[in-house]
Amino acid sequence: MVVNYANYLVAENHTVVIITVEKKEGKPFYDLDTKVEYIGLGKIMLDQKSSICDSFGRSIKLRRLFRLLSPDYILAFQFGPFKIARLSSLFLGQKVVMMERNSPQRYVYISEGSSIMRNLWLLMSYRIAVQFSEYGDYYPRYLRHKIITSRNFTHCGSVLMPGKPSPDILFVGRSGFQKNTDLVFEVFNVLAEKHPSMNLYMMGENIACRYNSNYQNLILSEPKRDWFEMCRYPIVVLLSRFEGCPNVFLEAMSIGIPCFGLDSVDGIRNLLGENRGFLSKTKRAEDIAEDLFMYRQNLDLQNMHRQNAYDYVNSFHEKTSVVSGFIEELNA
Repeated sequence: MVVNYANYLVAENHTVVIITVEKKEGKPFYDLDTKVEYIGLGKIMLDQKSSICDSFGRSIKLRRLFRLLSPDYILAFQFGPFKIARLSSLFLGQKVVMMERNSPQRYVYISEGSSIMRNLWLLMSYRIAVQFSEYGDYYPRYLRHKIITSRNFTHCGSVLMPGKPSPDILFVGRSGFQKNTDLVFEVFNVLAEKHPSMNLYMMGENIACRYNSNYQNLILSEPKRDWFEMCRYPIVVLLSRFEGCPNVFLEAMSIGIPCFGLDSVDGIRNLLGENRGFLSKTKRAEDIAEDLFMYRQNLDLQNMHRQNAYDYVNSFHEKTSVVSGFIEELNA
C-alpha cells in the first residue's frame, strides 16, 4: 500500500520520501519508482540488540531529516512508528498523520498500551487515516473529527477472468499470528486428506520453513509476485484474525478470482460482503473446510461473486479516485 501510494504521487509530481526502520540495503517487496527517495535508518525502537544511545541517536537523525525535508505531511504507518514520528517532530510545526493499516479490531489481540493512553497519543495527530469509513466507529467521539479514509487500491484488469471450475485453493500471506496460518494449515490438511485431487497452495514468507506437508497436493512455498498464474483459476483464502484491507483480495477481485474469508473479521467482511465473496460464519477447521469445499463446487455462486467483486473494485478501489479522495480529505 505504501509503495502504491508513493509511486502514484511521484507520477503526479509530488515529492515523496520513504523512511523505514529497515537497514539501508533493505528493498521493498514491490517495485518502487526511482523518483521516490528511500531511506533506511535501521531500528529506532529499543530492543535487545540496540542500546539507549543507538536509539536516541537514530531519533535525533529522524528529527534532523524532518527539519531538513520540511514535509507538508508526515504519514506514519501504524501506532509504533506514529509515536516515534510524533516525538521526533515535536515543536517543528509539522502535520503527523496516523495511518492505520489494520482495523482497530487488532487491539483485541495486540496490546499498544491502554486505550486511554493510545487515544491521548492520537489527540496529537493531525489526522487519523483508516481504510474503511466504518472503522471510525471504533474511536471515541472526541477523535472522530480527525478520521479520514485512505483505501488501498489496485490496478484493475481490463477483462474479467472467465468463470471456470476452480480446482485450486490458494492462501497468500506471511506466516504468523495475524494471518492465522496455523488455522489455514489445519483447514488445508483436512481438505488435502479428504480430496486428493484438489491442489492446495500455501504461499508466503516463512511458510515453507514453518510447516511440513504430508500430502502431495498441499504445496508450501515462498511468496511469488505472479501467484495467480501458478494456479488453475484458484479460490483465494484468508482466515486472518484481523485485517485492514487485504491486498491479496483486491488483486484477486480485480481480475475476477473468487475469494473466501471469515465473516467475523473486519476488512475481509468489508470487501466480500454484499455477495462479493464467500464469508464463512464458523471458526472450526472442519466446518471451514466443509464451507470451502462446497464453495469450490458451486460455480454459479462463484460467478456471481466474480462479477460483483470486479464491479466493486473498479468503482471503489481505482487508484486515481482513491488517492485524490485521500488528498482532498487530508487538505480539508
